[in-house]
Amino acid sequence: MMPKTKFQSFIFTIFMVFLMVFCMTIYTLSIQLGTLNSQVFYMAIKEMWLEYIVVFLLIFFVMTNRSIKTARKMTDFKTISPIFMTLLIQCLTVCQIVPVITLFAI
Repeated sequence: MMPKTKFQSFIFTIFMVFLMVFCMTIYTLSIQLGTLNSQVFYMAIKEMWLEYIVVFLLIFFVMTNRSIKTARKMTDFKTISPIFMTLLIQCLTVCQIVPVITLFAI
């Protein structure tokens, strides 16, 4: 079940952003080092926090609202299934945040 209140949305965003940033940091470090071992996971935890804060703030305060507005323009949100609307909003959020964070990481 997706978040319905602002507090639930806040908690959901904390977990979603953590997993996204952690996985992308592991991916980047493993490519740079040419290996995937426990050291990479330790390094990812140490190095991810600045990016985590930036991504969280962008998603929670900017990208989600833009994604909701775009999704409502793309579909009739009253007739579409709630799960499909949620998936559309999440996909639009990811499509917006990935280029921004790629530029930030460079």
